[in-house]
Amino acid sequence: MDTTVLVIDDESDTLEMVATILEVNGYRVLLAESASRALEILKTAHVDLILLDLAMPGMDGFEFCWELHRAHREENVPIVVLTALDTYPWSNEFLATLYDIRECLHKPFQPVDLLEGVRRALLAHTAKADPAGSSTVSSSSSTSLS
Repeated sequence: MDTTVLVIDDESDTLEMVATILEVNGYRVLLAESASRALEILKTAHVDLILLDLAMPGMDGFEFCWELHRAHREENVPIVVLTALDTYPWSNEFLATLYDIRECLHKPFQPVDLLEGVRRALLAHTAKADPAGSSTVSSSSSTSLS
């Protein structure tokens, strides 16, 4: 599998867990312990999907999305939000569409939910690029925003 996923989270345990799950399932994984580090990585690396924690010190996930959109608007990389927050502005369809937020996984999540969220986000992004492509499938453990 040639799919590269950038995981952004300030919690090292979460980074390690997510990386292990994705790597065992054939994904190439890049890790960033902060949003600012992720923006640095994106200057030189191509990624197919971003897994993003919202609540981080310094630049949070919301600001990261704005900076990503501003600096890499033409790339339109799909994002899966990882959050322990009960409410989040991505439920706003305009913001979800603007920043290409495809899924929201609530922490803690199960490995199968992570893999399904990643799969759906990639399929939805492909379908968006190719309208004749697949549609997304909903899941009770995550929120599909497409």
